[in-house]
Amino acid sequence: MMREKIGERPYEVTKTDGKYTIKFYPMIKNAKKPNKVLFCLTVTKKEFDGLASKIR
Repeated sequence: MMREKIGERPYEVTKTDGKYTIKFYPMIKNAKKPNKVLFCLTVTKKEFDGLASKIR
């Protein structure tokens, strides 16, 4: 499965009940568990927009 990347870190963003969940996965191509979530962040739309504005 191809995922979006920030730098070399693969991630996925999903939206559920008005909240965004960002899941980060291993960077290593041959990881033993490539679908293991290393870090998960759940934020509201307002928080998501705040993060996005700081990145742009």
